[in-house]
Amino acid sequence: VIDSKQCHCGSWIHQKKQEQLFDNKTLQRIEKVHDRIHEVAHQIQRLYQSGDLKTARIELIEIELAFKEMKREAGLNE
Repeated sequence: VIDSKQCHCGSWIHQKKQEQLFDNKTLQRIEKVHDRIHEVAHQIQRLYQSGDLKTARIELIEIELAFKEMKREAGLNE
């Protein structure tokens, strides 16, 4: 699992912060959720590698919820 600062989304957030085209508070909220997605992904990877597939699958729900929250923060409601 890639670091949250090195993925495309993380790079985009960093770039937009530098350009100051968006409200900084909005970008900070998006960045917080984005970092959470990576934290959960790392946790799932650790669980999977340790053989705890059941818990790893359960943690996928957390990723889904975080993606929904990121979409909300970005104004991309379903």
